Amino acid sequence: MNRFETIRSLKGIGEKKEALYHKLGIFNIGDLLNYFPWDYENRILIRAFADILNGEKYVLKGTLIDSGTTKRIRGNLSITRFSCKGEMGVFDVAWFNIPYIKNTLKKGSTYYFYGKVQKNYGRYTVENPEFKHERFGQENSEIIGKYPLTKGLSQKDLRKAVADIFAQKPDVEEYLNEEILKKHKLLNRQDAIHKIHKPKSNLDILESRRRLVVDELIEIQAGFKYLKSINKTDIRLNLGGYHEKKLKTMIDNLPFILTSGQEKVINEIIDDLKSNKRINRLVQGDVGSGKTVVAALAKYVFFLNKYQTALMAPTEILARQHEKTLKAFLSPYGVKVALVTGGMKKSERDPLLQDIRSGKIDVLVGTHAVIQADMEFFNLGLVITDEQHRFGVEQRSNLAKKGDSPHVLVMSATPIPRTVSHVLYGDLDVSTIKTMPKGRQQIRTHCIKKSRLKKVYSFILEEIRKNRQAFIVCPEIEQGESERVSAKELYKDLKSSVFSKIEVALVHGKMKAEDKETLMEKFSCGKIDVMISTTVVEVGIDVPNATVMLVMDADRFGLATLHQLRGRVGRGSHESWCILATDSTNEKSLERLDVLANSNDGFEIARKDFEMRGPGDYFGFKQHGLPEFKLTDLARDKAEIITAKEILDSLIENKEAKTIEKIIQNFKGKTNSFD
Repeated sequence: MNRFETIRSLKGIGEKKEALYHKLGIFNIGDLLNYFPWDYENRILIRAFADILNGEKYVLKGTLIDSGTTKRIRGNLSITRFSCKGEMGVFDVAWFNIPYIKNTLKKGSTYYFYGKVQKNYGRYTVENPEFKHERFGQENSEIIGKYPLTKGLSQKDLRKAVADIFAQKPDVEEYLNEEILKKHKLLNRQDAIHKIHKPKSNLDILESRRRLVVDELIEIQAGFKYLKSINKTDIRLNLGGYHEKKLKTMIDNLPFILTSGQEKVINEIIDDLKSNKRINRLVQGDVGSGKTVVAALAKYVFFLNKYQTALMAPTEILARQHEKTLKAFLSPYGVKVALVTGGMKKSERDPLLQDIRSGKIDVLVGTHAVIQADMEFFNLGLVITDEQHRFGVEQRSNLAKKGDSPHVLVMSATPIPRTVSHVLYGDLDVSTIKTMPKGRQQIRTHCIKKSRLKKVYSFILEEIRKNRQAFIVCPEIEQGESERVSAKELYKDLKSSVFSKIEVALVHGKMKAEDKETLMEKFSCGKIDVMISTTVVEVGIDVPNATVMLVMDADRFGLATLHQLRGRVGRGSHESWCILATDSTNEKSLERLDVLANSNDGFEIARKDFEMRGPGDYFGFKQHGLPEFKLTDLARDKAEIITAKEILDSLIENKEAKTIEKIIQNFKGKTNSFD
């Protein structure tokens, strides 16, 4: 059976069902073969009532000893019940609100019933079971796949369709040779596809999954190698003695000494430029590691070569912080820095657009407004995306399209484990800043029950009396149905009670941008003592005088977010604290908070967060424009990542061009990275 045949070629799938399959992304036979179960049911045939745990699902074999009875229990609820006799004794099977089942089952016939078994008044009943005549599986058990569904399609529909395909011997393309399969102990793809759908044992599931995970990882790594191969630029920079001397002068005049990590990354960027290579580099570093300084120095190099640069940030608060910082670094050297935001008035925006088009603006900082259709640059040479995991491939691509193949830097304070960096960032060279600037305070982190909040408020007041400031972050703006603390309710409560004699402000995402900016400016200047907010303060806020970060219902946040919030304090010379308040009793939530309480190392925290939550929550592949993994778990499949890399390297080394092209075509078909 050809994998490109339409799903309609299967018996029982008409126009209506075809539309339902389309909702699941299944259009042809190949799509269905690659639509894998998300879980399995191990259906065990019970031979003795003593082996049954009440409320669990089992298979019971029995012969009907009556024709069934239907009784109305209450209202519209009815129950249809049959008595059966099996080798272990007599039991019942029952269906709710399906009286017509009596037309299907026949007295005297033997069936295998699968469903939840309940014991009531000394008698066992299988509730709403699936049933069939055939001998049940191998060795009295059967493993059945459970598929993701959409309304109107049942597990029975999916299983039947898959069984129909296998009955017609589908053609499954293999692109790895026998030598590779044997060396890495991999199933051939035909067997892997069959066993992932119809396993006979748990070993079948493990072996088939391993092969298909390796395939996914080979595809994405090959695709990224292809992306790197087409990353060319016509923008050539002069890095002769004059420009290098100017750059050195700027570095020497900085109000601090660069860390070894910052110097290393700057040298990597300079080496890219000297080799006439297009910069396509991720700069990752912990909160406060000094990535912005690296970006400023890179911008200065492009300014010296008469090229414009653009920086895109995910929030207006962060964009404004970048504008302020870059002006401080670059304005003394004649670099003109400007800010563009979505909320600008036309009277402000139009002259700015003209200045950008004419080349009067050297460095543009902004939010998504940077990539709007009417934004035209004079000679854009470098684009930088900050907190890059918040942007999709399409947004990053749109920014790059504003110039003639400009150089690209992306920055992230959310480091990921080295093992998987080439999978998530395979199209980028990765630079890492591991050293922190001198003078950064170690932040003392404590996890507390909310019953101790009064003591925390008293501690905050003590800090205020020392002329310090504090953040209080809540997971929600408004009070919802849960008992979680909302920012508005907490502000109202504290303003009228324990904090009535100090300056308190409220900031959240639904406020107007100018109102948020005004309050944040007042907080930065020390005119506000306590800032109550949502996670809008997660990035881009630099208040060296703030010494306390109190996070309410901290179990609601991921470790990466909590670490970012903690990074809002400890930026000055004063001892600082992060207090995580929660009443959660969930072991996993408390384990995550314990990780934060015991470590200030962003890389270690990121590794733990990645392992605990997985890439789906941690990074989200959809926003990257990457093909979503169907089976791969990057936190768990470290060995498979290495295997995939070894296989791809061997294919390249042996010049298996046709095989690599097939793999890349598969990747292209699953991603929007080539749009």
